[in-house]
Amino acid sequence: MDAHEQWREIAKDYLRTNLIGSINKYFYQQVLREIRFTGPVFILRMARTLDHYGLNFFEPRYRLMMLGLMEAQPLAARNGDEITEPVMFLHAHEGLPLTEKSTALLVKIERCHMGVHGHSHVDLRVVATVRVERVWVRSGSGGLHYAQTLRIRER
Repeated sequence: MDAHEQWREIAKDYLRTNLIGSINKYFYQQVLREIRFTGPVFILRMARTLDHYGLNFFEPRYRLMMLGLMEAQPLAARNGDEITEPVMFLHAHEGLPLTEKSTALLVKIERCHMGVHGHSHVDLRVVATVRVERVWVRSGSGGLHYAQTLRIRER
């Protein structure tokens, strides 16, 4: 085996061990990001869901949820301007009980108007329908639910 063939074998081994591992790691991260979602849950039964709708948050647990979701956004985004990074949460549109196997909506905040006392009005776009895999109540949140979900249908 000459030097050129040796380098070719070294390159193959490198690609086999490093690039394939990187591709698998990237694919796994994409699956987790694109297929699964874990986050706060807004619970309100709605008879009919649209692709776009608005909500007002005034309960303490949902004011806390909005403060947490919007804290990384610029002040202008909290006052109705463009939201730079996607901000999403779950809307349990079937109401309670929220259990494993329940369905919910993964929604993206398109506009947010936060009041001085934490009250918020948001314009939402439905991203996907999801199935709840696990649900819990965050301690110290006044009853704010969180859930881990799996996407079952894109909107």
